[in-house]
Amino acid sequence: MSYKRSSLMQERMEQNRKSILSSARKLISEGGFKDAQIQTIAEQAGVSSGLVYRYFDNKSQVLIEVLSEAINTELLVIDSITESDLSAKQKLHKAVATFVKRALNSPQLAYSLMFEPVDSTVEHERFRVKQLIKQSMKKILADGNASGEFVLDDLN
Repeated sequence: MSYKRSSLMQERMEQNRKSILSSARKLISEGGFKDAQIQTIAEQAGVSSGLVYRYFDNKSQVLIEVLSEAINTELLVIDSITESDLSAKQKLHKAVATFVKRALNSPQLAYSLMFEPVDSTVEHERFRVKQLIKQSMKKILADGNASGEFVLDDLN
């Protein structure tokens, strides 16, 4: 007979995971990746460091998940601008202004997500998500080029 988790237990596990990620994001936004140590994350989340390792293999995995969640949010914002009925110039202005405004609202988090030195595993994920942002911006430029709003020789 296999063990089936109760819905209450499943809910508790999901809440623990969310608390861990929320604590990690808060620590990163206050002091960068360097301040997001497993023990500190666990303390902030109100769990043991051993419990953190039940959900994540290592610190890099926690950081990658925080990075991915943050970038997915940014991509949703940029994609909603890209798909709007605005002109290409308006889309470009709004996308850049929104990105800058969001970075200025949480400068440490923005720095950490984009530039802070990290291990190669986290850097690989950061490079991947930067490429996604680049593709969204290239779409705005390509649309502007196609409509004649921008004259671009090369979008690469």
